[in-house]
Amino acid sequence: MTLQVSDPALQQINSAESLAGGAGALWMAGVGDEMSDRLLRLDPVSGQVVASLELHRAVWEARRRSVVAADERTVAVRRGPGLFLVAGDGSRVRAYLELPGREGGVAVGAGAVWVTDPDRGRVLRVEAAAG
Repeated sequence: MTLQVSDPALQQINSAESLAGGAGALWMAGVGDEMSDRLLRLDPVSGQVVASLELHRAVWEARRRSVVAADERTVAVRRGPGLFLVAGDGSRVRAYLELPGREGGVAVGAGAVWVTDPDRGRVLRVEAAAG
């Protein structure tokens, strides 16, 4: 089965490097001119954008790559040294953290958000408390 997403709101969105599934939705972080600091929630059945959340912080630089991960309670968006923890329904940013290093990966699972710090060769655990 193939889902074709043809929502015009997605024309300025980055490719699959900024796509994650969790909390009953698909999540995309945009990097284009118009969507550079938005997190989009897509309906996985229709492919339509059902919510958009602005992420405001100075670290959102145009040349940084977005990385998104999600589970049922938390959506994590990393861009450079900035980490946004978003409520699982996409309604609000629960927390923002400045991380060591300039780039790295992110994963959500086992009650935490996991981020890599490749400059120092380590993985960091960030508690993803509900709230």
